Amino acid sequence: MYRFYCQEKEIILDSIAFSEKDSIVILNSFELRNYYHLFFETINSSLIIYCKDINACWNQLCSDFYVIEAAGGCVIKNSSQLLCIYRFDKWDLPKGKIEEGELHSEAALREVMEETGLNGISIIKELPSTFHIYRLNSKNILKKTYWFEMICSSSENAVPQTEEGITEVKWEDFSSLNVQLSNTYASLRCLFEDYIKR
Repeated sequence: MYRFYCQEKEIILDSIAFSEKDSIVILNSFELRNYYHLFFETINSSLIIYCKDINACWNQLCSDFYVIEAAGGCVIKNSSQLLCIYRFDKWDLPKGKIEEGELHSEAALREVMEETGLNGISIIKELPSTFHIYRLNSKNILKKTYWFEMICSSSENAVPQTEEGITEVKWEDFSSLNVQLSNTYASLRCLFEDYIKR
């Protein structure tokens, strides 16, 4: 299964359940293009497309969209707080585009430090990547973000990178993340929820 987001819509490419074949869409990879317009329509909050060959469908999508890669961090402090940023009227996690020749992990650390002004950040493990699509200058974009769980050993104050539209950086207790969850991007909710469940 492949999961990605367009605005607030969740889109899933899944394998065909042959026992339900009369009630689902059956797609070959070349047919997937006929459904791209549905990604950008706001009539549903989710869309499931069943494919005969799910990997071929995903590869078709990736070849038809311009792929941008980014990396970011879920930064933890004192085993109980998550670093959150407020950007463009939404709660977010620090992240940014990967530069040429840069490893995913290097980009994630750089972006976290640039956007929050914090040092003493180190990676614990890689987390599942997220995907979202959007249109920019009539071009269809697929953005893949590599996520890493990190810890912060620094006691310094965070400083928002205002030139990137960040107006607030704060440490939030895991038990209080419902505020961020209610005002974040659909593609990030699963990451926030991972920490709420701790």
